[in-house]
Order: sequence, then structure tokens, then C-alpha cells
Amino acid sequence: MKRFTAEELAAMHRELQQIEDTSESYLQLAERSYNTVQEYLQRLKSFIQAYGFEDSQEEISFFKEVKPKFLKELIYFKEAFYLEANTPPGDTSNICAYYRQAIRRIAVFFERNHRFYIYYKTGKTDRDEQYFTDSNPQENLLTEYLLDMDRKFSNPYSFKLSKIQALERLNDRINYQLRLLEAPAETGVSELTLPWTDKKSGLIEILYGIQSMGCLNHAKAELKQIARLFEAAFKIDLGNYSRAFQEIRIRKKGRTPFLDRMKEMLIKRMDEADEYF
Repeated sequence: MKRFTAEELAAMHRELQQIEDTSESYLQLAERSYNTVQEYLQRLKSFIQAYGFEDSQEEISFFKEVKPKFLKELIYFKEAFYLEANTPPGDTSNICAYYRQAIRRIAVFFERNHRFYIYYKTGKTDRDEQYFTDSNPQENLLTEYLLDMDRKFSNPYSFKLSKIQALERLNDRINYQLRLLEAPAETGVSELTLPWTDKKSGLIEILYGIQSMGCLNHAKAELKQIARLFEAAFKIDLGNYSRAFQEIRIRKKGRTPFLDRMKEMLIKRMDEADEYF
């Protein structure tokens, strides 16, 4: 099971990164990504239907760790699509009010699931068998997508965990949008912004390169701080850049194509300049 699910997860992330690099809008990205994740979940479901868990620990691992990595993406892109599609036209104040209302709805979900949320955030395991196996009766939770109608492939707390993780990511995106709309001057670069028009993965290579070299604030700048600076300066949402970095790490043909190309172009420019002297 581990080999199959790991290969499928890596393949899904590669496709999602390609969609992110080629989509013309976030609405298009969300729709394409949702459809892609749904295909991978269908393959995962087919595999599990023909597979038998070796023991309760493997069952727990699947529903607590493996499936949420797929399902949280489906839930996130569904929520992100509707958030983007229903963003009201008009001035900044209307859009900000819309985003703040979305944040309140997310907060309500976390409040309703406070006990389980704390269990997840504190990394506890003492109730894993109760939550993530069929050994004990579980509460009936309404499923929100058709693939979860199959009991062998479904677990209510696996779904709940996936939704928590998806809404955490959605909450981060909404807050990012609010920062751009409500306080652009706080970044100190609002009048100097230029949109990044190359692949997002290239900027992420630069992001990790600068942080690794300790170029900013006497090597004390955190990755998150640099990412926010880049997002403000280049009018871009870097999204889950840590996930993108994991994809960079496992590239088969060169880990840093953007930085390599940048070096080649710079050397070429210097060589061409040398011809005039």
C-alpha cells in the first residue's frame, strides 16, 4: 500500500504543480485541480476496494495520514473555486467584507469541531483506533462527495481531518487576499510592485535559495517573512510553497532549472558585454 499511495501522491502533486504553472486564473486553476484530484481519488478508491488492511495500524495510517493528503486537496479546490466564483464585483470594501464573512464561516467549523481539532493539532494518538477504524461505533457524518459513499473507503473522522486541513489552507489564502486589499502600504513596497510572469516554481527556487544563503537580516529572516515579501513585491500568491519545495527536491532532471537558467543568462549577458570592450 505504501508504495502505491506514495507514487500516486507524488504524481498528483506533479500534475497540480503543472496546472498551477499553466492556469490563466485562480478560478481555472481551482477547477482543473479539483478534476485532477478527483481522478486520483477514484484510483485510490479502486485500489482500497481490492486491498485488505494488514492490521488496525495500517487502517489507521491510511485514514489518518494517507487519504487526507488526497482528500484535503479535493475539498480545498472545491471551496476555493466557490470562493473565487462568488467574489462580489465592486469596490475593495465589498470584497473585504465577503472575505471576512468567509473567515467567520471557517471559524464556526473549527469551533464546532474544537475537541477533534485540538486532538489533531496536538498530535495525539490515544483515540486513533476509535476515530480511524471500524472497531468502535462511529457517529454518522453526512458525506459531502460521492466517493465517500463506500464504507470501506470512507471514515467520518478521516473526512473531518481532511476538511480541517483544507480549511486551514483556505483561511491562509483568504488572509493573504485581505492583506493585499486592506493594507498594501504596510509592506513598504506597494508602489514598487511588479507582477511575476514566469513559473511560480522559479520564484520558489529563489525564495529557498535566498533563505538558505542567509542573505537577509543577518541570516535571521524566516522563510515565511521572505515569502510574504515576495508575494507583495511580485503580486503573486505563492500558495503552499513548502509542498512545491518537496516537488523540487524529487525532480529527476535537475533540481534547480530556474536558477541554472538564470546563471546561464547572466553569464551570456556578461559575455556579450565583454565583446564591446
